[in-house]
Amino acid sequence: MGLLQGWLDIGAMVILSLLCFIWAGRTLLGFCLLTCTFISLISSGSGRTSNEFQPCSKPCPLPAIIMRHFLLLILFPFASQGQDLTKVKKISFRYTIGHYSFGDTGRYEREEITEFVPVSSNSFSRSTFTITKRYVQNSETKENNLSVKDTILSKSDKSFSLSTFHDLLDNLNKTKDNFEKANLLPFLSPISKKEILSVAKKHHNEFWLIDGENGRVDKVGRERIKKIKRLYLLDTFLLMRKPSLEYEMVVMDAWNNLTISFCEQTDTTKYSFQFYELLGQPFSKTINNDYSHRVRFVNSDVNGLLTKILPRNSLTAKAIGFERLKEEYIAWFIGNKIWGK
Repeated sequence: MGLLQGWLDIGAMVILSLLCFIWAGRTLLGFCLLTCTFISLISSGSGRTSNEFQPCSKPCPLPAIIMRHFLLLILFPFASQGQDLTKVKKISFRYTIGHYSFGDTGRYEREEITEFVPVSSNSFSRSTFTITKRYVQNSETKENNLSVKDTILSKSDKSFSLSTFHDLLDNLNKTKDNFEKANLLPFLSPISKKEILSVAKKHHNEFWLIDGENGRVDKVGRERIKKIKRLYLLDTFLLMRKPSLEYEMVVMDAWNNLTISFCEQTDTTKYSFQFYELLGQPFSKTINNDYSHRVRFVNSDVNGLLTKILPRNSLTAKAIGFERLKEEYIAWFIGNKIWGK
């Protein structure tokens, strides 16, 4: 009887490990669960003889074994579940920027949708690219109702490898401590004098760079511009603006966001970015709109990967790209008179 019980326990462990693998699928999590279970099996059963499988007063360890593995399932509820790219029917990027109209007429929102669909077992193609503008009705002319206006549709045959989206999906599901100069510098194009003056004028700080009498950049201004072009104290700026998972910004009456949706037959996984935060970080993940299990990540590598697959002239690429970081750094440098520090 003791021998039979022992073999039943071992059989239960084998069956449970296979069930864990089936649940997680052919993913890193699935293989980890399978490996961990068999290691547990070997360590608990190695060296045993038939004499050691004897009846005793101790309770059967099967409930503890099951609980241990179910704890693993609980600890990884979002890990690659529903993220098998071979099952994805469509990947959609929906970017919207706008504000509540409060009764004013004219444009109040722009929307851009870029979609990718599988064209083979190892590639996706960019299928549509649209820009829409929505308007509030003009009570005098009766024009511009709430319907979509000014829609631009563009077909594209550009294809991307499955590995490109595997890299994207992998980075969308992990937090990395990469919001620092060494990681971001390769994505930043050189800052020009024209950019610096444009940002300074936008924030009404151009007088720190130009001569008030002739409107030209003076000697002091040239030295300050040189420092900005060298990205002086960029690391300090990034440290101050480093995204945190502990805080979340809430903006009322306006929106500037991107939602990336991985659509399967029955499940949809969404990743949302709010661009009132630098680079849209942190971003959040939900499955089937279940916000009670929403998780958040910080990973600037996502921005770099997205700029490679989005149309360069798109609103989405501009929002997710690194030009905004340069603009905010320039505004911070001039506004805080960093040249004297």
